[in-house]
Amino acid sequence: MRQANQLKKQMRCANDTQALHRGRMGWTCAAKPHHMLLLRIKAVAMTVTLPVFLIALAVFQIKHLVADFLLQTPYMFRNKGTYGHPGGLAHAGLHGVLSLPALWVLGAGPAAALMLVLAEMVAHYHIDWAKEQLGRRLGTTPEQARFWHLLGADQFLHQMTYLALLMAAVTLG
Repeated sequence: MRQANQLKKQMRCANDTQALHRGRMGWTCAAKPHHMLLLRIKAVAMTVTLPVFLIALAVFQIKHLVADFLLQTPYMFRNKGTYGHPGGLAHAGLHGVLSLPALWVLGAGPAAALMLVLAEMVAHYHIDWAKEQLGRRLGTTPEQARFWHLLGADQFLHQMTYLALLMAAVTLG
């Protein structure tokens, strides 16, 4: 028995979707049941189940819809392309504040939440500013395909930001 326990301590499965199981042939790696899958990152501060991670991502998606399409004022929209303008800063600030519920779903602590909200504000501001600058230089209008290409790239970058924020929240706790 003692030898079997020592062998188990030395064995590691290839990834987090497997667990050690003792069978007739000794210790083997087998798939974990799907309800036991956890998101894990090396040196994590917390372990988050996949459903909680997906709920937090959905909260970010809803937040994005609300902040970018429902609460964005013409003052914000017209001034995002002028670097440092209060309208663009207010829009980014709105995104930062509305990101808090997604971070709370993950259980992010106050210090991590503050740092991630600031990161969200900076990233959102610069993504929007860059899109506006490029759109102006190209002279795009909604009637042109490249306008929609820029909008799609802008939205894609925001979504990648949310994934990065979620992973950082899990890592930082």
